Amino acid sequence: MRIKCKMMNGDLRRIRIYTNGDLRYNLDFFFLQLQQLTGVRLYEKESVIIFDEVQLLPKARQAIKYLVADGRYKYIETGSLLSIKKNTKDILIPSEEHKISMYPMDFEEFLWAVGDEITADTIKLLLKSKKSAGNAMHRNLMRMFRLYMLIGGMPQAVEAYLEHNNPKGDKINPIEVKSGNYRGHKSLDVFCDKYSSRIRDKYVVHTKDYKWENGIHYLPVYMIPFL
Repeated sequence: MRIKCKMMNGDLRRIRIYTNGDLRYNLDFFFLQLQQLTGVRLYEKESVIIFDEVQLLPKARQAIKYLVADGRYKYIETGSLLSIKKNTKDILIPSEEHKISMYPMDFEEFLWAVGDEITADTIKLLLKSKKSAGNAMHRNLMRMFRLYMLIGGMPQAVEAYLEHNNPKGDKINPIEVKSGNYRGHKSLDVFCDKYSSRIRDKYVVHTKDYKWENGIHYLPVYMIPFL
């Protein structure tokens, strides 16, 4: 079982007060509070606790030494590299830390995130066999790549896209990205005809100014981050 506890500055300080500021002698009570405050049961040797934005409270980072030594659970710290290096005054950096550099999702990882388990294998097979995809498949593959270029590989952006455009939800907002003639949007039309009962808003992303026409929002690309 994996859990993610976003221990923001206030929450972490409150737990620290309850344990008299010293986790070494209060770990049982600390884990009891953690479970009660989050509503998530911890399982020894199975659960993973994530200290998100750990640079906001350096003392919590120092406490990792005692938590790791306790051995009941695994821990992951996340935070800004610059802030983590700066906010180290008056704390001992745990030798137990193993640093891993994280990067945005690449195209293949993005496909996994949106539930597409086919496209990456298709592209690999086409590359290996040195074969063309054909017009229909090429358009489909380009549409997926444009979607990746539009959303990017940052997890929060992908999560927001899935939240507002998940086909398993009640309504979806289809988007077609145009690099040239924005008046033609066949892919969008075909998709909307197929899933007409589940469409909320329709978007065409292009390089011109905003307009609304025939039930479609035509958005300049700089508006996309604010949807």
